[in-house]
Amino acid sequence: QAGQALKSAIDAAEGEGGIHLRAVSDTVKVLSRTSNKFCGSLARIVVTVMEQLAKEVCSQPDATIGKGDTHTSIAKKIRETQRKFQASLLAYIKIIEVLALLKPDILPAVRDAYSELVAEGIMNKKRMKFYFASLPGRTSVKMAHDVNFDVLALPG
Repeated sequence: QAGQALKSAIDAAEGEGGIHLRAVSDTVKVLSRTSNKFCGSLARIVVTVMEQLAKEVCSQPDATIGKGDTHTSIAKKIRETQRKFQASLLAYIKIIEVLALLKPDILPAVRDAYSELVAEGIMNKKRMKFYFASLPGRTSVKMAHDVNFDVLALPG
């Protein structure tokens, strides 16, 4: 906001006949481009760090889900993995705050990257398959599905 206010003031002064304000205006344009490049690089760094943290957290032995895990243990491992991932991101919150101050319109892209990492890493297809397969009562659901409904058809 401060940069936009400065640009407005410079444009107004330049329009009223300011002589050396053109040099200041050109400098503002250069600084604005530099800021955009900096924020883009910073966002890429944040996303790269998030990718590395997600990979590290999901590969820990206590986060591994196997066929022998129960529904409760799988749910606990998923929650714990997500908690660890979010906690590891707290060390980088200042960088995200800088992005929010300098270029708030870049935050949706960072949020999308975070959401994708959670969906593809912590909540990936394999983990969710084990999770849903371990739900209590799945055998009765399977048995109900296998029943021949022609036998149960009402006379009509």
